[in-house]
Amino acid sequence: MQLQSHKRYIKDVVSQSNYFSRNCSQNQVWSKTKP
Repeated sequence: MQLQSHKRYIKDVVSQSNYFSRNCSQNQVWSKTKP
């Protein structure tokens, strides 16, 4: 049970970091396209 929740926690963190990095790259693209 403990291990299961731990795996889910890791999965959440990974998905969060993926989402964050995707946002970061989007922000960079936005700043590049702005005049």
